Amino acid sequence: MSQISNQEKSNFFDTFISYGRADSKEFATKLNDRLIGRGYEVWFDQDDIPPAVDWQNQIDDGIEKSHNFIFIIAPHSVKSLYCHKEIELAVKFKKRIIPLLHVNSDDYWSHMPEGIRKIIQKTNWIFFVEENNNFEESLTKLIETIELENDYVQKHTELLIKSLDWTRNNKQTNYLLVGEERSFANEWLKRKLNDSQPPCLPNDWHGEYICESNKNANNLMSMVFLAASEKDFDIKAKIGKTLMREGITLWTDKADLKAGVEFQSEINRGIEGADNFVYLISPDALKSDYCQQELARAFEYNKRIIPLLIKPTNLDEIPPQFRALQFIDLTGYEDELKYARGVEKLLKELNQDKSYYEYHKILLVKALKWKKQNHNPSLLLRGYNLEHMRAWFKVASERSQHPPVALHEEFIDASHNHPKDESLEVFISYSRADSDLTRKLNDLLQELGKTTWFDQQSIAVGADFEKEIKLGIENCDNFLFVISPRSVNSPYCADEVEYAQKLNKRIITILHTEVSSSELHPVLAKIQWIDFKKHGGDFSANFNELVRTLETDRDHVRSHTKWWQRAREWEKNEKRDDLLLRGIELDTAQKWLEEVEQENKQPAATCEQKEFINASREWQTRLLKQEKERQQREREKERKLEKERKLRWGSIAASILFAVVGSIVWNQKVKLDKTNQKLESQYINVLEELFLDNIVKQKSVSGEIKILDDDDAWITLPKQEGKIFSMLRRYGDGKVLALGHDGVLADVKIGRIFLMSAFGWLNPSSDGNKVLISSGHCEIASLKGSPFARPISSLEEWGYTLEDIAAPIDETKLREGNILVIGNAWGDFTQSEIDAVENFVKNGGSLFVVGLGWSWKGFSGKDYSHYPGGCKQEQQAGQDIQNISTYPMNRLVEPYKMQWTTSSVKFDEK
Repeated sequence: MSQISNQEKSNFFDTFISYGRADSKEFATKLNDRLIGRGYEVWFDQDDIPPAVDWQNQIDDGIEKSHNFIFIIAPHSVKSLYCHKEIELAVKFKKRIIPLLHVNSDDYWSHMPEGIRKIIQKTNWIFFVEENNNFEESLTKLIETIELENDYVQKHTELLIKSLDWTRNNKQTNYLLVGEERSFANEWLKRKLNDSQPPCLPNDWHGEYICESNKNANNLMSMVFLAASEKDFDIKAKIGKTLMREGITLWTDKADLKAGVEFQSEINRGIEGADNFVYLISPDALKSDYCQQELARAFEYNKRIIPLLIKPTNLDEIPPQFRALQFIDLTGYEDELKYARGVEKLLKELNQDKSYYEYHKILLVKALKWKKQNHNPSLLLRGYNLEHMRAWFKVASERSQHPPVALHEEFIDASHNHPKDESLEVFISYSRADSDLTRKLNDLLQELGKTTWFDQQSIAVGADFEKEIKLGIENCDNFLFVISPRSVNSPYCADEVEYAQKLNKRIITILHTEVSSSELHPVLAKIQWIDFKKHGGDFSANFNELVRTLETDRDHVRSHTKWWQRAREWEKNEKRDDLLLRGIELDTAQKWLEEVEQENKQPAATCEQKEFINASREWQTRLLKQEKERQQREREKERKLEKERKLRWGSIAASILFAVVGSIVWNQKVKLDKTNQKLESQYINVLEELFLDNIVKQKSVSGEIKILDDDDAWITLPKQEGKIFSMLRRYGDGKVLALGHDGVLADVKIGRIFLMSAFGWLNPSSDGNKVLISSGHCEIASLKGSPFARPISSLEEWGYTLEDIAAPIDETKLREGNILVIGNAWGDFTQSEIDAVENFVKNGGSLFVVGLGWSWKGFSGKDYSHYPGGCKQEQQAGQDIQNISTYPMNRLVEPYKMQWTTSSVKFDEK
């Protein structure tokens, strides 16, 4: 339990003295002086009511801020209306009341209200009757009573003042408890004192304030949705207060429906975000359309429904599916004993399998948010969070009561099948004392489409904590640090800051709680923080400033992470040449490094990045030199052979030439066909080896391709667990080569050799070398404005002529080339274009197609207007988000009996 600081103590009183002036003024004054002499802070009207003020407000304020309430019993005090008001307020606040008997009387109780009388009668008195009791001995007993469970009593007062401030300030969220303070309040509320009567009890203000703080910290999710008819408001309010005093968070229409919001959607959100649905049954509730709609929604989501029968009701009027549930009888709730027994049963039910229903709710809320945001991938589960929820779902699916709904499974499957992110956008470094704020930041960043690393979701129990932290920092573009007294003094947070600095990460700081500048780590001290106390503490305004900061120079920090990851991989694998950059990737990396150095961009490049990029440039220079030398040798060899052929042909007589010309032509054709077949076979073998040596060993991810109608014309390259990711076939007189991921065209691990082998198979005879590159359908691989333009352009080095063929595709344009490349088009093709491509292949043309089922609008939920060249909505009008066969690339290749899917193929080295 946290201790109250000296400064906070000065705002409170150890005790309030209530007395009747006629009988006990002198005694009360003496008691006040003696307690002050013992070091206690005492509220005493003779000392604490200044002149010219509202004395009743002063008295009320004194009672609120006093840990104990001393009531001096004497004839005048038990009859005084002023004393009655004082003790009534102490009873209302559930303060520790200490009765002191000062003057005996035979007529105490007739003048005292019944509620006060019950409290006084059941509380042990301390006797200070002057003629019968020794003052010093009685004072010792009083001090022992004040000191008994003093921490608990002080916390009662501290939380009462905070809750009253919250109530008096229109229950604004910035008055709620957060972090450690909220955790301590929860411990206090649930604390049970062993073998003793509690000195004071939580009251309604405590219960509501602490529960609302918990709800606010958990994205307004609750443990109970309380449903009842408007006509049953009184008993609903009573049950709600009882539950909150036990720490049970509630959703009720009175507390949670804000002005200006859509009524039904907020109610639905309340049901979705509750562990349990508690339904108060009465004749009025059964007639209420709202109650029935709420009940139907609870059944739809398989919520645990707990019915409370609060009034005699004709059971035949209860819906059949609801009638089978076990009711808790709260009829006659006016009887406090019967009410207490019913509530005890309710609490027992709520606490049974508590964690199961909490996970059921959390996963449902995440899945619904994902669905409402058009399958926003940043909301998917990752890492430990995913594995944990998959394990929960496996067990939960076996339950007969309240099992998961279909959306639970859909969300988990989508999370599992989603390709692993190469990098994340934000690593959040914080102290656990600031968990409420950081959890809120994490959730809102994900809703905006930003991927985050947050230890509560990213580290599994039993994992190497330090290793996981370092991996998280390495793979994130930004390092976000939450400044508070706890975080700046945490050695763990300091280690994280230093590792982020070592990697030259962009560090962004937000000020959550004031700290001395001298306490800041030197790295943090030189960074301008985003003050979350600005704008009157308005979270949205300050959060928007954080988002703007994250968006600044976003491409630069993303590239910073990417090139560091590649450099790290190269270094870990003994700086193997096949892991170096080449082609367009190398050009992009070099351009990035030049801009960093020339423009002094921050974060700056690391030594590892510089070494890696420079080594890649040197290696590519060597390769190009070797390739030119090889081509030169080939040309020399060809010239020598040509010379020898001419000499041989020159010595043959013309008559013999004419006689055997037919035979020679035929033999040459057979020989050429055999040569071409041999070349094709060799190219296929090379392609297979490339996939095995590069994709599999690098544990890449590709899309899965499906062969339709068991067409055996397709030759598949190596499969992974039965899944196809690349294949080729003949069609008519032509050929088709299909890949399951557009990234292969620029993948550093496959590179130029793959393109050379692929085009060698497509055109082994070199009879034609005109390559047509399709554009105008939002293709990711095109000649103009695409990040993949450079690797395709490298074909020119091998003697191919390249030409951009803009939409629409027709047979006239296709006659100009031998090979057609269509790289993952997101825009629609017309039927005439599809027919023209098919005729081109049938008549001997070669088709190189690359697709990715994840690009289908129905899976990704995106438009692609932000990609090079843009992709307008009307260009995607033909896509049915329920039917993947409408993905433009699938329409294009339908004649060849294949289809790209939304499934992925992960290549783990065996």
